[in-house]
Amino acid sequence: MKFIDIYNRVIEYWDEEILISDGYPAGGQDGFLFPTLDTAFGRVEEIVGHENAWDELMVWTMLQVFWSESKRLIGEGKTYLKTREVSLPLIEKRYFLNLECEGWEKERVAYERSEA
Repeated sequence: MKFIDIYNRVIEYWDEEILISDGYPAGGQDGFLFPTLDTAFGRVEEIVGHENAWDELMVWTMLQVFWSESKRLIGEGKTYLKTREVSLPLIEKRYFLNLECEGWEKERVAYERSEA
């Protein structure tokens, strides 16, 4: 499975722009909530479902990276996250880190073989 194929398939389910100005600090020093981003994640997660582990992991990865980017952008006074402008290498790096988590051994081996 190629990263770019998974990315291209899943990014289509995300809105091109997501409101982040509704974000607010929560849960401690680094905590932050983005209600509109959370809603978008729930919608994409429901569309993708749980039948394809590759796509399911990409949805989670994108949420992680989009959240980090949203936190950075809101600090710069921005009000929207443009999902297609988020760094592809950043998403790929996070995707591989997620593949290193327990329970993803089979997928990690398959991914490493396909990327070689």
